[in-house]
Amino acid sequence: MTKDKLTFNEADHTYKLNGKEIPSVSQILREEGFYGSLDRVNPIRLENAMENGKAKHYGLQLLDKGELDWSTVDDKVGHCIEEYIRFKSLYKIEIIETENPIYSKLLWVAGTPDRIALVNGIMSVIDFKSGGKYLATRAQLALYLLMWNEMHPKQKIRRRYELNIQGKKDFEFIQYKDEIDIAGVQSFCIGRNYKRRIKLWK
Repeated sequence: MTKDKLTFNEADHTYKLNGKEIPSVSQILREEGFYGSLDRVNPIRLENAMENGKAKHYGLQLLDKGELDWSTVDDKVGHCIEEYIRFKSLYKIEIIETENPIYSKLLWVAGTPDRIALVNGIMSVIDFKSGGKYLATRAQLALYLLMWNEMHPKQKIRRRYELNIQGKKDFEFIQYKDEIDIAGVQSFCIGRNYKRRIKLWK
């Protein structure tokens, strides 16, 4: 049996499964109306927020890989990293995977969860946020759980978390428990894939 090959193009944020383009989590959630319009947001402010978020994500990634050089870290990112270290200690975090792309053939979607980890010994998915709280996060985490569990049926994720570190504030660790998140994303993703399979969509 041939092993599936998933590739990710960072330049245009597209995934391909066995050479065929597969929608990303953010693409599907945008099309399903989970993200509001950004047209009214000041473009400079939006760009700065995105760059700040990327810097924090990258810093945390380097930390988990044991490659962080503290001399290169500015104050904003430094606080985020310090809070992350405190979080890892409090919740006995054991990292399983760091930003590795995953997919689901059933749901026909691909994405890259921030962390798959043991949280107090329980398999979990964690999404990092450095801004406000968004409705899309609960759907995003539900999709990551479903994708991972399809790929790893013997090592299933049991819990979904958001780790939010804003500015100089203490971290917030939020668990999403509502099973309707799982049912909801399954419903619209399977519906989309069904239409694609019977050629209503390309």
